[in-house]
Amino acid sequence: VQVSKIATYRNGTTFDFTDGVGLISCKLARVVQNQLGLRECPSVFQIRYCGTVTRLDESKKEFICKGVLLVDPDQEDVHAIQMRASMLKTETSVTACEVLGGKLGVIGHSQPSPGRLGQQLLCLLSGTVEDVTLDALQEQHLSLLRNSWHDPVAMAWFAALDPKPAAWRHVRRLLLHEHAQASRPSSLSAAARELTAYKACVASLERHYPQTKKVQIPLAASRTLFGTVWPEQLHHTLGEQQCVVLLEHGPLRPGEVIVSRSPSYHPGDVRVLEVLELPTEHPALRLRNCILFSTQGARPEADKMGGGDLDGDNYLVIWHPELLKYAGALASIQPASYEVSSPTDRDEGPKKAADWIYYAAMTDNAMLGEVESAFYKLAKQFGVQSPEVARLNTLFASLVDRNPTSVERFGELKRRAAAPGRADAQSPCVWELMALKQEIFGVEYVRTRQNPPGPDDFSKFQHALERLADEPGGLATLLSESMKATSCNRRGLQRSRVS
Repeated sequence: VQVSKIATYRNGTTFDFTDGVGLISCKLARVVQNQLGLRECPSVFQIRYCGTVTRLDESKKEFICKGVLLVDPDQEDVHAIQMRASMLKTETSVTACEVLGGKLGVIGHSQPSPGRLGQQLLCLLSGTVEDVTLDALQEQHLSLLRNSWHDPVAMAWFAALDPKPAAWRHVRRLLLHEHAQASRPSSLSAAARELTAYKACVASLERHYPQTKKVQIPLAASRTLFGTVWPEQLHHTLGEQQCVVLLEHGPLRPGEVIVSRSPSYHPGDVRVLEVLELPTEHPALRLRNCILFSTQGARPEADKMGGGDLDGDNYLVIWHPELLKYAGALASIQPASYEVSSPTDRDEGPKKAADWIYYAAMTDNAMLGEVESAFYKLAKQFGVQSPEVARLNTLFASLVDRNPTSVERFGELKRRAAAPGRADAQSPCVWELMALKQEIFGVEYVRTRQNPPGPDDFSKFQHALERLADEPGGLATLLSESMKATSCNRRGLQRSRVS
């Protein structure tokens, strides 16, 4: 395997637009796919590596590396990895590389992943998006979940959102391929088989129930994707605030999308980008389940979202029409500025091991919970676009490192959040009301679902299935039209229409 270093793209600024992103040849990616036992080859691998790297001056040195590798579909005849300077975290010894055997550690990879509108993002959107819109999104989800045992469309909706193919296979067998037999079984054995298939479909619904007290709303018209760049192919194609979004079934259509990452504590961290359509034969169109950002402009898009980078960060990409109505207002909010160091000597060599040891020792992830709690209190008390929330956002990165001055200022903000404030701040805000609704739904859901589904539940489902099958256009057409642009299992849905 050839492991070499490739150029960094700074675009004449102090920012590294390629921070954390390298390349892996298509041929080597297939080897990794087979070793991981995956059905399809991912387009992005999040990795750790200890081994020899050939630098730009052709000299060789041992490094510990981390970041993501984007598959280059055109490199089909070589086993190769290409790292950038930002991925070479620290020099190491030949002995260490011999112990680790130059192995590539894969800690994550791209795959279909429907997005969720979480409480933190709801809070950030609340200053721009009307409460009635956010409430309607939650109500639609809870209504579908409430009816999913007896409503074939609701059951199919959740199966289509499930990235696991097994969930859709159960529904396809029950709803589309054998729906006539399911409604009028010809024998007791056939009825038992259909009841078993029905119970399997119901069991798969449990993962869609909110697992935390915080608000979680699955959005069909969204995906959680690895963020990456490919300047060798797209530097002169994608302009500032443009991107390419690759889903499980191909590129997202041109238009606007809302993009965010977590954690974020500033309304400007929610970005509105333009999805660009690439020429038919462009190699990027062979990639799947990732978002390709531009390497143009004064700042990387990732940095505008809470000071993010591309060494494994996931980005929520939303194209829901009800939220896109607010795209203009969201785009008008300027992103916050995040501290960035001037160009370092990373092109000549990474930081010393002692620097990373100090960083790891000082980082305190427990502070994340304190920051999030203060964020909600300040947003409720003063508004999500207030100077108080902006100050908390400015302090965030240094708080995780336990900077003494930042900790002191954070204490002052927490005291302000606890002090009596505006009269209207005493009333529940939109995310609190939504959390309460989710909690009430959970109590109701548990009470009505104490027992597993039985013949009576299946009978209600069958009757609904019969009525749906008699609708103009037939069952397959109705289901396809309702999910054609949002399904993680879109190809499976299309195959079902043919069967």
